[in-house]
Amino acid sequence: MRLFHSIFGAHHHPAAYPASLVDLAIERAVDATDARLRLLAGYRKQLRRPVMAAIDHVIALVDAIGEPVPTGIRGYADEPRLAAVFASPADMLERLGSDQALADLLSDSATAAAERLPQRPAPRFAHHSVAVPVAGTGKGLMGQGGGNDDDPGQETNHVFALLLCKRSERTVLGVDLVDDRITRDVRQVAVSFDRHRLLDPMLSETEHRRHLKRRGFDHLLTLALTRMAEVQVEEADLLRQRDLLRRKRAALQRGGWSFEAGDAGRPDPAALQTELEAITQRLSALGADNNLLRTHLRIVVEVLQDAPQQLWAEPLTLSLDAMNIQRDANDASARHVHLWELCTAAGRRETMLPLNIPVAELPAHEDLVTAARRYLY
Repeated sequence: MRLFHSIFGAHHHPAAYPASLVDLAIERAVDATDARLRLLAGYRKQLRRPVMAAIDHVIALVDAIGEPVPTGIRGYADEPRLAAVFASPADMLERLGSDQALADLLSDSATAAAERLPQRPAPRFAHHSVAVPVAGTGKGLMGQGGGNDDDPGQETNHVFALLLCKRSERTVLGVDLVDDRITRDVRQVAVSFDRHRLLDPMLSETEHRRHLKRRGFDHLLTLALTRMAEVQVEEADLLRQRDLLRRKRAALQRGGWSFEAGDAGRPDPAALQTELEAITQRLSALGADNNLLRTHLRIVVEVLQDAPQQLWAEPLTLSLDAMNIQRDANDASARHVHLWELCTAAGRRETMLPLNIPVAELPAHEDLVTAARRYLY
């Protein structure tokens, strides 16, 4: 199963998809849901149009996401959307700097940059010699210069990511100006954002958007798998199949195959693929009920061809004061904040904001080994 092979190239356009891309997407849809669908005659023909419709939708959805918002101290001061979703500049940088997906990207980039540096022997002294790396500029990965001048494609000055967070509203009692008089215990609506997380952080905006498109397509497949696992069955073998499908859905979500929040920590693609292949083998060993397989195929077809009703974005406009209290749109203290919310057929709704993150402004975080050494020595 090629479950981790990207199906979205950087330059594909609707109505002009290569046949190889569509074929790969069809096989990805089958692998991610129920591989036994291949036992049904004509499964590719039935899936071709729905798969193309789903690809059209997720490409349009991601392409409609606006330009990344520059973060950092200056960005926070100039951008009301950042001021709305983060409590302060320090809060913003701390949350971004502690995001696991971003930390993994920077760690991988630092390792790759170190491996690319050529080595040369240092001058020999009295009794020993030391080999030292030849650096291009003397500026580190996290420093103001960033990156490697000899390989501009690998610079880490900026990271592009999609921020997702949960919006909530609550009624509070506060102080307000009513009829030109300061009045206490006025009922107000406070807006807050929490559960911040970054999706698909990348050093290239093009690569970042490509990963978002793949994630959108994969999210539709997890929705189809969820519906499969909810099909009512009674026979013992079919019950075991349903349980395996639920395990498969959970494994895909852990691997980042949807917009759902996954488990903390980096998923292990090799271990996940091994688990998925084991589930597929167990499903195959249970045999195939043609009626059930036809139901599963119908579910995949319906979810993919109805992609706009499964995954979509809605505009959100808020009028907030400096304390994130809702105000009338004409209130002089109101900041007009224009955001988008990502919505799914499963009932989830999260605020999304594309970010351009300057790495140099992120706070440094010690790893466990460094912290242990500091305390021990």
